[in-house]
Amino acid sequence: MKNILLVCVATFSLPALNAQQKFQVKAKISNIAYPAKAYISYNNGEQIQTDSVVVEKGKFTFKGTILNPSEATITLKQSDGNTDMYTRDLLDLYLEKGKISIRGDKQVKSATVKGAGVAQADFDRFNAIMKPLRDKMAPLSIKMRQYYNEKNDAAKDSIFPQLVAIRKDLTALETEFIKNNPGSWVTLGMMKHRAVIIDVPEFEPLFIAMTDELKNTADGRRIADRLVIAKRLQPGQPFINFVLNDTEGRPVSLESFKGKYVLVDFWASWCGPCRAENPHVLKAYNQFKDKNFDVLAISLDQKKDAWLKAIREDGMPWTHVSDLKGFDNVAAKEYGIIAIPQNFLLDPQGKIIAQNLRGENLAKKLAEILP
Repeated sequence: MKNILLVCVATFSLPALNAQQKFQVKAKISNIAYPAKAYISYNNGEQIQTDSVVVEKGKFTFKGTILNPSEATITLKQSDGNTDMYTRDLLDLYLEKGKISIRGDKQVKSATVKGAGVAQADFDRFNAIMKPLRDKMAPLSIKMRQYYNEKNDAAKDSIFPQLVAIRKDLTALETEFIKNNPGSWVTLGMMKHRAVIIDVPEFEPLFIAMTDELKNTADGRRIADRLVIAKRLQPGQPFINFVLNDTEGRPVSLESFKGKYVLVDFWASWCGPCRAENPHVLKAYNQFKDKNFDVLAISLDQKKDAWLKAIREDGMPWTHVSDLKGFDNVAAKEYGIIAIPQNFLLDPQGKIIAQNLRGENLAKKLAEILP
C-alpha cells in the first residue's frame, strides 16, 4: 500500500471534524509460533493510531474508532522474530464501521478479510488487478536484496532496469484505477500517498475528478493544500530566498548563488535513498562545476556529527547548510517538503527549471542547458 523504498517521509496528523465510527477486527491465524504479538496502525482522524495485543491460541481482537473508511496495517510478530522490512508478516486492509473477520494459516499476510464494506471490496479488486505485476516483481526484488547484501553492484545494475519498468507499469495500473474510481476510499488513500511528491500535470486532473465526499475529508483538504504548494514549485516559478548556516556556522543565503545554475538538494544522512543519489549528484557536479553550475545541499538532519560524517563519507565538496531541525527545517517548511530526496534546479535568475532529477537525469538536463 505504501512505497517505502524510494523516499524518506515525515509523519503528520490530520484534524477530525466529524463523528467517529466504531470498528472491531477479530482474527484467527492457525498454526502460528508462540509467543506472538499483533500490532495495528491506522488513521483515526486525529493522528496515526497504533495498538498491540498478545495473540492467544492464534486469536486476537482490535477495537477502535475511525472518522472514515481508513487504511490500516496489521503486523504479526511471532517467536521466530521476523522483523526484516521486506519479508515481515503484515496485512494491509481497510477499516470500516462494524465487524471485520480475518482468517489465515501460519501468517497474517496471506489471510482472508471478510465482513468488511465497500472500501475493502474495492481494495481487494485493486489488489487483484496489481497481482500479476507484483508476482513478476517479487523474485527480482529478492535477487536485488541478495546482490545488495553481497555488494554485487554489477548484478544489481543488471536487474534494476527491469524493476523500474515493472514499477512504471504498476503506477500506470494504479492511475487507471484512480481514474475509473473517483469516489473510492482506496482512490483517496492512493492520492494521499502520491501527494507526498506531486507531479502537478498528472496529479491535478485526478484530484479534480475525485468526488466532493472524498475532497471534503480531512485527507482531501490536506491533499488540496499540498497541491497548492506543488504549484509554487513548477518550472518558471521563483524559488523563495532562505538563509541557513553552513557546517562552520556561517550564514548562507540562496540569493548568493544568483548568476549560476544551482541545484537545491534536500537530503539527510539517515535517508538511504538520499545517500544512493549522492554519487549521481557528485558525478554531475564534477562534470559541470566549471560551467557555471553549483550545488546547495540542505540537510534535514538533527545531529551535526551524523551530518558531517555523511558529507565526508560521500565526498561532497559543495556548500552544505542546515538548522538541524529535521523536517522542521525553515526551507523545507516553506515548500512543504515532507519526503526526501528532493531537488530543484534553478536558473541564474533563481527560477525553477526542473525538479526531482534522479540518477543520470541531472547530468542529462545540465548537458542540455549548459555549453
